[in-house]
Order: sequence, then C-alpha cells, then structure tokens
Amino acid sequence: MAPFLPADVLCQIFQNLSDQKSLYSCLLVNRLWCATSVEYLWSKPFRFIYTCNFLSCTCHKESRISRSSKLIEIYLSCLTEKEKILLLENGIKLPFESPLFDYAAFIRYLDLDEFYIAIRDWMESNLLSLTNGLIDHSYDSKQLMDFGKSLKKQKKFKLSKVVRYITKSLGNRRKIDDKILCRLLMRRSSTIKQLSIDRTYSTRDLDEFRCSSLPPLLDRFQNTRPVPDQYIMLPTYPGAISCLSSLSELICTTRQSKRKLFDLLSDFSFKIHKISVMMDYSSNNWHGTRLRKDESDLEDEAKSLANLIRVQQSLQHFEIYCCENGSNIIMAALKTHSKNLKSLSFIDVRFWGWDPLDFISDCQDLKKLIFKSCSGLTNDLLDSLIDSEFPQLTTIELENTSAPVHILESLIKHGNNNILTLNLGQYKNTLNNSSNIIETVANHCPNLISFKSFIESDEVPQLVSLFTLCTNLQSVTINGPRSPEIDVNHLFLELSSQELPNLRDLAILGSWSFRSNSLNQFLSGSKPPLKSLQIQNSRCFTDSHLEVILKNLCSEASSKCTLKDLRLHITSQLNEELIDKVRECVKEDGLVQVDYWESVIRVRISRLSSLPKITWRNNNSGSKSKYRVCGT
Repeated sequence: MAPFLPADVLCQIFQNLSDQKSLYSCLLVNRLWCATSVEYLWSKPFRFIYTCNFLSCTCHKESRISRSSKLIEIYLSCLTEKEKILLLENGIKLPFESPLFDYAAFIRYLDLDEFYIAIRDWMESNLLSLTNGLIDHSYDSKQLMDFGKSLKKQKKFKLSKVVRYITKSLGNRRKIDDKILCRLLMRRSSTIKQLSIDRTYSTRDLDEFRCSSLPPLLDRFQNTRPVPDQYIMLPTYPGAISCLSSLSELICTTRQSKRKLFDLLSDFSFKIHKISVMMDYSSNNWHGTRLRKDESDLEDEAKSLANLIRVQQSLQHFEIYCCENGSNIIMAALKTHSKNLKSLSFIDVRFWGWDPLDFISDCQDLKKLIFKSCSGLTNDLLDSLIDSEFPQLTTIELENTSAPVHILESLIKHGNNNILTLNLGQYKNTLNNSSNIIETVANHCPNLISFKSFIESDEVPQLVSLFTLCTNLQSVTINGPRSPEIDVNHLFLELSSQELPNLRDLAILGSWSFRSNSLNQFLSGSKPPLKSLQIQNSRCFTDSHLEVILKNLCSEASSKCTLKDLRLHITSQLNEELIDKVRECVKEDGLVQVDYWESVIRVRISRLSSLPKITWRNNNSGSKSKYRVCGT
C-alpha cells in the first residue's frame, strides 16, 4: 500500500471541494498537496471573496476592500517587467516579492462583474492610501465638511479640489490597470471554462449568496449597474483565442448590451455546452417604457446570439430570461441543436406573440424542461408536445407559471417513468373537465423524488395515491388557496397507515385545517424522518399541534430526531415554553421560526448564537419575551 495518495487521486478529491477553507487547509499539508490543490483554490478566486452564507455573512466594506486589494496585488506581481515599469511610472505601488506560482494561469471561472468590483476596490484602496496624509479617516462626514470650510477660509487650498485631482488621477490610471490585468488573464490563463456576468447568481449553490458588503445591483434610478466596455471586450486581447476557444459555459444575465461579446465569441468559441442569457435592457424612461432604439438593439443582439448558437458544436443547456424581441430568431437557431439539447429553461418570459415551440418536440434527449414566472403558455404554443416522446425527461418545473393541464398530463405520461422532479405550478383546466393530474402523476411517476403543486379542495383525496404509489418521495410542497380552509383530517388519517421512510421535507403552504390528533396519527403512523417542516397560512394550529410535533419529531428519547428546520405561519399565539422546548431539541445548526399573521405580534426565533437579542412586547398582556431574531 502506498504511503501517500498519488497526484491523480488528489486531483479527483480537490475538484469536488467547493469551499475555500477546505482547499486552503489542503494547501498547508505538504508540498505535493500544495502543488495539487493550488490550482483548484485559485480557479475561481473572485467567487470565493464575494460569496457568503446568507445567515452568517458579517462582512464589511473595509474588509472586502482589503481582501480584494491583496488579490489584485498578487496578480500584479505576475506581470512582466515591462508592464510593472508602466504601472510604476503611473505612481502605482507594486509588491516586491515574486509569487511562488503563476496564479493567473489557474483561473477557470471568471465573472466579469466580480473582476470589475475587485479592481474598483483595489483602486479605492489606493485612493485611501494617497489621501491618508490629507484626511484623517477617523472624522465623520460633518467633521470633514467643517475641515474643508476652515481650509477655504484660510485660503490655503480647497479640499474638494484635492480630492477631485486625486480621483481624476486614479481614474486615468484605472484604464491602464484594466487593460493590463485583462491582458494578463488572457495571456496567462490556459483555459477559461466559464465566462459570466451573472446578476441572477444562478451559478451559485443553494447555500451560497451574494456578499452583503457588495454594492447594490441597482442604482438610485433602479437601473442595473453596467460592467465597463473594456471587460466586455475581453475576447479582443492577445491570447484570448487560445484562452476562450475551449469555453464551455457562458452566463450573461445582465441587462446591458452583450452584442459585441456574442459577435467576438462567435469567431472562435465553438465548444460552449451551456448558454444562460437575459434578453432585456434597463429602461431609463418613465413607467418602464422602452425606446424604439432599444427594441432595434435587442433585435440585433438576438441575431448575434442566434449566430453564436448556430456555430456551437454541441449546445446542451440553454436558459433565457425576459425575451420580448427576437424570440423567433433565437428559437430558430436552437432548432439546429434539437438533437443535443438536454435542458431548456425559460424565466420571466412573456410568451405573448411567440411562435409555437415546435422544436421542443424534436429534443429526444431532453432531461429538464423549466418554466419560471412565465405567462402566455397557451394551447397553441405547446400543442406540439401532446404526442411527443421524451424518454430521458427527469425534471418538469412550472414555478409561478400556469400551463394547460392536458398538456402536462401528456408530458407526464410520455416520460417513461423517469420523472424525478415535478413542479406543476398552478395549472389551467382549459377543457373544462375534471382534473385527475395528481392521479396521473401517481400512476406514471413511481420514481418521483420531489413534488410541488397548487392543490384545490377537490384534489386533496388524490394525494393519498401520490404518497402510496410514489414511495421514493423526499420533498413535497403543497400550495393552495388561503380561503376557505380545506379540511384534511381524513387525508392525514388515511396516510397514517402508509409508511413514508424517505420523506425529508414537507411544506403545507395552503390554508389546511386539521386536528392535533389527526396530525399525531399521521406522524406516528407514517414515521417520516422529516428534516424540514413548514406550515403556513394556518388558522387551526395551536399548542396541542406543537406538542404533537415535539413528541414525534423532536423527542430527545427518539433515536430518529432529525428535525432541523421548523417554520410556522399561524394566527394563534403559542406557548413560549413549548417553543423553547422545540428550540432545545433541534440541533445546534437548526432553525425554528414562528410568524404570527393577522396580528400585531411577529416573532422569529433562531438557534444562531451570533444574532442579537431583541425584546418584543405583547400589547395585550404587557409581558416581555426575548428571542434571537432571524432575518428582518
């Protein structure tokens, strides 16, 4: 047996580590681990800086600027001597030590927005260092204004002129720095796999969020902050052809013009597997109106995108946001890849005026079909899907979207029992027949893992078949009308005889009415190992219901106490001692959240010890209770 792991095995391990701390720890083990892991640690350095956990992000602007400055300085140390001399002549300080590795060569994932923020932070750090001798940063804004007025009275110099001069000087240097760093990345990086301007953060994992210290995505006029043209023109720099020729992912979910970028990449990037793009511009006009010039520019941008799509050798994943102009041109280009497409996503799209989506019926290898927050999914648009076979289809999602029910039933029946994830949204019954779509799901999706749907009162009995036949269900989210309440006692009693060994997440978002004894029989009989339980818009939930949850899911004596997330949105105020017992039983990283609606009181409780304590006063009884508040 070898005394150490070979480099090939280490590479397989490191490429599956996505967090910075783990990779940095591997860097410090020994020389072999250091030389092997450094490539993965520096593959997406800007992403590591600007991505945080939502609940534990305590970053400040000063700390972010400091980290960004150090990162940019490391890249500046990788410049050639000629480039360093140019920067020194412009008054920019450079690190004297040479780097141990050529860090610029390791970049594989580059987001132009993150790159721009890092350089801007570094320039701001330079501004602070240059003005350090003139301004005492311990002063607040009022003190600085008084200081400037006193200088003006003394007729020595105006503070505003000094700051304006320094800012202008730095602005002129920024153009030089931008170009030099862009050239560095294109010249040194052997392969960039992912190029993005990801304003929707679709490339991040579910537990990763935008750092709270970052500047807002929208300005004071509610327009998106654009990335400067010198970053969009990245493919024009020397070395871009070899660097971007193997590009596999392109994500451009920004509302600024991307036509130049599409045209440039069409010349040498032919291996893109995934394209995610937003086809919309920010409007500077009142009431969100769009100028005719913007509509014309969007048509031209759609043509450039269509050309980029056509030249690809094997486009497999396509995602589009907000496309109102040029949709027919883009869909015609997608048709050329119908045999290769594996996933199609339409997000925030209004399909009114679109031609029928006939090309989807030719996508025999399609695995995912997603519609999120879309409108206009009519019979005419989707009729071609009724008799289409999709033998590889595993995911159908209609989040905040409505589609004809008979078309959904056809997709489910032709899924060949392979569907694992299903979100029916709020489907439309256009044929005025009684809908049995839940029964259809139960009979044709035996391997279903995740299920979401809007359920009316007459469809509740069909859920028994769903839980009975789909034994692999792990996540179930049921939405429904808030009024009137739907009595589900009979449903819980029937499900109590059916064991649910795989159910991990259960969310009841509609206004369901059920007694505590019915809930007790359901939880004790089916024995679901729930990690997450949500009950929202409930008027029936009382202390007795919480006692049932405490007994069946949070009992310390139970060896299957797995509950980590309990969220209640109810009307009746609960006993505080019971809430404290639930908090004690959930694990340390768990979350207990209680919201009271149709009431003045609003309480949120968290296990996170870092959150501050806030005192809430009950206006009726005058008592005080202290909880740790999660969120705002």
